Amino acid sequence: SFYKAGIDIGSTTIKFVVMDENNNICFKITEDIYQNTGNLLGLVKDAREQLGEFKFSCVITGSGG
Repeated sequence: SFYKAGIDIGSTTIKFVVMDENNNICFKITEDIYQNTGNLLGLVKDAREQLGEFKFSCVITGSGG
């Protein structure tokens, strides 16, 4: 399946959302950057565990980095 993803990397949190071709939210999560779980790769892995293998286009925004 092909999805759209949005990533917001802020100063304290990372937000990650995945939407299907009809713009229905299939997965969303917010993680604290300062915790061990607060990394982008971990969020993508969490989404893949819930949705299975998928490809996605991505938009990234935020003040982090």
